[in-house]
Amino acid sequence: MKRMRFVTCPLRPRRTGVALVVALLCLLRPGLAETAAVVPVGSFSDMKIAGDHCNGTAVDLWRHGQALVGLLHFCAGLVESKATTVIEEPAFDARTGALSFTARLSAGTDYLPGGREVASRDVWKFRGALSKDRLAGAFTKRDDANPRRRPRRVAARLQRRPGALEPFASLDEWRRWADKIAHPMQGN
Repeated sequence: MKRMRFVTCPLRPRRTGVALVVALLCLLRPGLAETAAVVPVGSFSDMKIAGDHCNGTAVDLWRHGQALVGLLHFCAGLVESKATTVIEEPAFDARTGALSFTARLSAGTDYLPGGREVASRDVWKFRGALSKDRLAGAFTKRDDANPRRRPRRVAARLQRRPGALEPFASLDEWRRWADKIAHPMQGN
């Protein structure tokens, strides 16, 4: 899958001449794309919650123009210690459903030589496919705090979960909201 970076434009003209003018307008005024609505795609999860404990992964996705934005949630312990981070570098092919993204969060503690304890600096790379009912593929996880440890590949079958995600009027509004809830270190 080829990754492309592009500016989405909220306007959808039907005529070629108008499309060219709109494209130029979007390039000359990049802030125009930032004002397009951010619409929920869905919440996908394999997270199990029992009392005050949870275990699993969840991904919340929104569409902004032709691009996706989202959050990755991870929990292995107390519900209040769930780690949440904004996904980076999302690449989505609407025709095939192919989706990839990267996320950075800390899912625990590493014990380094000499007994030194440090927070993990986990980098999660997802490659898979998004369908109506699920997000399936695999996460490759590596810990930048412990480069000697080999990356692990973990299969993911995240089912769409009920409940509505909130829409946002603009990407800036979504980013402000996401920054408030993102806690990339488990336990924070």
